[in-house]
Amino acid sequence: MAHLLRRFGTAFILLWLVCTLTFALVHSAPGDAALLLLPPEADAATLARLRADLQLDAPLLQQYLRWLGNIARGDLGTSLATGRPVTESVAAALPVSMGLGLSSLLLTVLLGVSMGSAQARRAGSPADTALTVLSTTLYSAPTFWLSLAAVAAVTVGAASLGIPPKWRLPAFALRDPGVLHDGAAMLDLLRHAVLPVLVLALTGAAGVARFARSAIVEAARGDVRRTALGKGLTTRAAWTRHVVRVALPSIAALVALSVPGIVAGSVFVEGVFAWPGMGKLLLTAVAQRDHPVILAVTLLYAAAVIVTNLLTDLVLPFLDPRRGRA
Repeated sequence: MAHLLRRFGTAFILLWLVCTLTFALVHSAPGDAALLLLPPEADAATLARLRADLQLDAPLLQQYLRWLGNIARGDLGTSLATGRPVTESVAAALPVSMGLGLSSLLLTVLLGVSMGSAQARRAGSPADTALTVLSTTLYSAPTFWLSLAAVAAVTVGAASLGIPPKWRLPAFALRDPGVLHDGAAMLDLLRHAVLPVLVLALTGAAGVARFARSAIVEAARGDVRRTALGKGLTTRAAWTRHVVRVALPSIAALVALSVPGIVAGSVFVEGVFAWPGMGKLLLTAVAQRDHPVILAVTLLYAAAVIVTNLLTDLVLPFLDPRRGRA
């Protein structure tokens, strides 16, 4: 129980530090949100009144304490640019980003572990080398570059090959995902999701595959594989039932470590593909100096990463096959 309380306390402090640092950076960045909301001919008195209405003229410490108090009450504030409660904007964008993130995370795990396991079974072979080069290239490629390359492939590339528009994967013009009233709308959402999910999954799977290979190779060097083969199991059964199981805690930790990459990458992916999720909401808020929206999205992103790592730490002991023999 004491260990659990320490872990929760550490997670809470880390979340507070991230939010505090974000608050300081947002308010120290150049630009004035009130100035962006006014026409160029507005005078200084109008600017001062607007800053007072938006409560931007208060001392920074007072703004920080007021923001913390609102967060403690579950109030994310009001958007400076639209005047809408930030909760409404987040409620509309969060399900879209969650669908994108969970789909890409699932595909990341499936592709990464499968590729890493295949490499480990053929360690040192030409196939292992080829997959290592491929995974390293994908892992080092910037997410926004892969997104732009995917857009070019389904637009200019598909047109140059003479592929009819109806057979091309769409990159933009997604319908409102909150209005899935028929099969056509659902099909439109799925077709638009293919490219952003693939981009996020490929970059994440490349990193998982590299480390999964090392974890499985290390597990295979012990006595687990030889013992399993000595019991009469086939090579495939020895790998899937014993070697991969021993490496499972390391793989689970790697999957948790891939979540920050998916969260960060989703910001650029949603921006490139005009995906109406949290990433696009954040980019729009940054351009408009919309402090409440920036802070709310950062808070939710940080909470997602911290909670994922916390849950992984709590689950890891139960994944260790040695726990049952202890």
